[in-house]
Amino acid sequence: MKEKLNKRIIFLITSLYITYFISIGFFIEAFIAILRKNGASLEFISLVYMIGLFGVFKLLWAPIIDRFNFGQFGHYKIWIIISQFLMTIVLFFISTLNISTNLNIIVILVFIFTFCSSFLNVSLDAFVYKISFQKDYSTISAIKGASGLIGMVLGGGLGLIIYNKIDWQYTILFLGIITSLSLLLIFFYKEPLKNDYLKKMIDYKQFFTFWNTKRKMVWLLLLLVYSSTISATFGILTPILVDLNWSLDDIGVIVYMIGYSFGIVSSFGASYLIQKFGKKTILISASFGQIIVILLLLILFSHNNIFIVIFIVSLIFIIQIPAFVLINTLIMDLSSNDSPAFQIAMQSGIFVLSTIIFSSLAIFIAGKYGYDNAIYLFAILGIFSVYLSTKIDYVLDNKK
Repeated sequence: MKEKLNKRIIFLITSLYITYFISIGFFIEAFIAILRKNGASLEFISLVYMIGLFGVFKLLWAPIIDRFNFGQFGHYKIWIIISQFLMTIVLFFISTLNISTNLNIIVILVFIFTFCSSFLNVSLDAFVYKISFQKDYSTISAIKGASGLIGMVLGGGLGLIIYNKIDWQYTILFLGIITSLSLLLIFFYKEPLKNDYLKKMIDYKQFFTFWNTKRKMVWLLLLLVYSSTISATFGILTPILVDLNWSLDDIGVIVYMIGYSFGIVSSFGASYLIQKFGKKTILISASFGQIIVILLLLILFSHNNIFIVIFIVSLIFIIQIPAFVLINTLIMDLSSNDSPAFQIAMQSGIFVLSTIIFSSLAIFIAGKYGYDNAIYLFAILGIFSVYLSTKIDYVLDNKK
């Protein structure tokens, strides 16, 4: 049963996505800076980025989430509650450990945490799809994008500042408390009992049948390639600033506070831009923009005063966010009522896989051959994503 996108639903969706992204933002963004500041090699950091692979493997348990519900207590709602509870427990365990002496245990627990968070990601996306009308998909995607950035600001930016000012244990404890509070947001929401999405069996054949047309294969290539340039940009941005002797405080403020703030504003405007100029125009424009911003990183090696850094970081987010909002909208457009958790998880998982691979690859190449060569390589890859973006109308014809 769909629901009108009213203030109550907007607040619920926004709050759930923010609390989800806070902890994820800390481990993907701030944790990387903390490791680098403590002397971790770029090659080691590239391996740590692999925690995001659970965002890919989530498609393996998405059919289970589609298949099993909890009757009158809810379907996706209960999966959300279970996931958040487990995430909170893991965070409280991590908060008892010292990062200097228990790093190996912490890394293992971070992997467990991201595993639990992948269940939350799948169930939350399916929950939102279940209660939303198709005409609201771009707005929902914009809300998700803005909420994600707010969560990243709090987790990646504020979390980094708290760590630098206080210590590791209190930072993780803060994340645990925030995550536990989010349980209250969903607990009192009554999920519609009518479920058009309940599967009678766990079906993994969809992974192959979903891509059984030429149009869907073009879409698959676009999902794999589109993030190459911007993922590389994000991957090497923080290490570049650290290597240029920027303090963690400054990185936290400029990248995760100012940069993400511009991203939040851009996200709110993304839905309007998509509706006014069309999906194809925004997709192509953002592809060109991604090539420009990664090349702008070269300026930092000769001119890295605060104003130039703020300008480049802000431009990265302004160009990047509408593209990701649109990708999420397209994923929802190309999903069906038959198995929303799996189809959304599969498409977004492939997209996440590409971001992880390109982020890790960019850092690895930068460590081996230098930042400049990595930048040139991924700028060239960006040209291919521009070409594939021109095919989006052909892809969407398959939905008609």
